[in-house]
Amino acid sequence: MRAELPLTRLSRLARMQREASRVAHIVNMHEAKTHLSRLVERAMTGEDIVIARAGEPAVRLVPCDPPAPRVPGGAKHLFTIREDFDDPLPPDLLKYFEWNP
Repeated sequence: MRAELPLTRLSRLARMQREASRVAHIVNMHEAKTHLSRLVERAMTGEDIVIARAGEPAVRLVPCDPPAPRVPGGAKHLFTIREDFDDPLPPDLLKYFEWNP
């Protein structure tokens, strides 16, 4: 069995060109800069968008996965709050927090 060779820049470009031939919409860099908001909206609806540089596919615009929902209390055991947290500050430290014109 032949060892798998790492992808070279040329083979990555060839793979992207093959994939780009299956995509619905290829735009050049200038068009992407001009209409980025519209392209992002289209990509978020599932349309494949490829941005090309000098006629060669460069990047694919794809939506991100939604963030995981936050769980309240998830950091509960990562830190502790001291009992004296709400106590008044000592006078020598308090003077740095008060404004006296």
